[in-house]
Amino acid sequence: GDASMKLYLKGHNERYPVEQLQMQLFGDRPTQFVETPFSGEDGAVSTLHDGRLYRTATAKITLNGKTASASRRIRLEQADVRMTRRILQQSYYLAAMQVLDTVPPWGALSGVRPSKLSTKALLAGKTRRQAERELEREFFVTPERAKLCVDASEHTVEAIGLLAPRDLSVYIGIPFCPTRCAYCSFVSESVERFGEFLPPYLDCLL
Repeated sequence: GDASMKLYLKGHNERYPVEQLQMQLFGDRPTQFVETPFSGEDGAVSTLHDGRLYRTATAKITLNGKTASASRRIRLEQADVRMTRRILQQSYYLAAMQVLDTVPPWGALSGVRPSKLSTKALLAGKTRRQAERELEREFFVTPERAKLCVDASEHTVEAIGLLAPRDLSVYIGIPFCPTRCAYCSFVSESVERFGEFLPPYLDCLL
C-alpha cells in the first residue's frame, strides 16, 4: 500500500544512513520521520547503545503486523563514525530481511558508487576475492554483483596506474543506465525511459 513507514531514532541522530536504507528497501512506502516513540504502526526504530565494551545498534521493524529485530555490535575502540553507520545499516537490513519477501541484489548498500568500496580494498593490497567477500559479508551484496563491482574496480586501479605524476583524473558521469539501481542517489535515468536523450547528451559532452 501507500501508507507511510515511520522512522524513529533512539540514542543517536545518524538519520541519513538509516533513512536511505528504509527508502530503498520499502520504496513503495513513503518514510515519515518521527521524534516520539510509536507502537502498533508500520515503521522502524533504530537504536544505538554504548555499553562498557561494545557499541550496539538495534533495529526493530514492523510491517503489516509482523515485527522483527536485529542487532550488530562493535568494540568501542573501533566505533568511529564510519563503523557506527555501518552497524546501524547492518542491523536495519537484517531486521528488514525478516519482514520482506525479496532480497535486494545490492544488499544494504546505499549511496552512489559501490565500486568505491572494492577499489579502496584493492588499493589497500587486498586480493580480488577479499574485496568480493567484504561486499558479501559486510553489505550482503550477492556474489554476482560483488564480482561485477570488483571487475569495475580492477579497471579503476588499472587506470590509476596509467597516471603520470602531473596528470589530472576527471570523473564524468553519464546519467543513463540500463536499469536504475535501488541504492543509487545519483541523478540518473534508465535508458529504456530516456534513451532518446543519450545521443544529444554525448554530442554536448564531446
